[in-house]
Amino acid sequence: MADDVSLRLQGYRDFARSLKRLELGDALKAAHHQVSEVVVERAERKGRQLGGVHAHVVRAGSIRATKTAKGASVRLGGSGKKHGPAFGAEFGAKQFPQFPRWRGNDMDAGYMVHPAIRDLVASGELIDLWGKALEFELSDAFPD
Repeated sequence: MADDVSLRLQGYRDFARSLKRLELGDALKAAHHQVSEVVVERAERKGRQLGGVHAHVVRAGSIRATKTAKGASVRLGGSGKKHGPAFGAEFGAKQFPQFPRWRGNDMDAGYMVHPAIRDLVASGELIDLWGKALEFELSDAFPD
């Protein structure tokens, strides 16, 4: 018959309390938002470099990071005239001369947001950003 064994871990009660207080959904939402902000920053930089309708979309604030616990999310466009050209600036157009050439809707699509995401993924920086953001959000519960 096996004897019962008890272990007393120093600091475990505080750790357990931290876990109970931890709301992982909020931490994930905040981490995803931080990553989205980096994507927006890079996309806006690309838009300013391209100029024209792209720069207009950036000035109008048509590229925005959103908060969601399910994943990092970037919104393009919005309601109103100032946001109208956002999709044309991002994807291009076949028949409207104010927009650049249509880039399609596949892996090579986009002029600002999609290339910013592709660059972050290709460099491996996206995973690092997400890990650092999540680590920061969880630092209160896991101080060491």
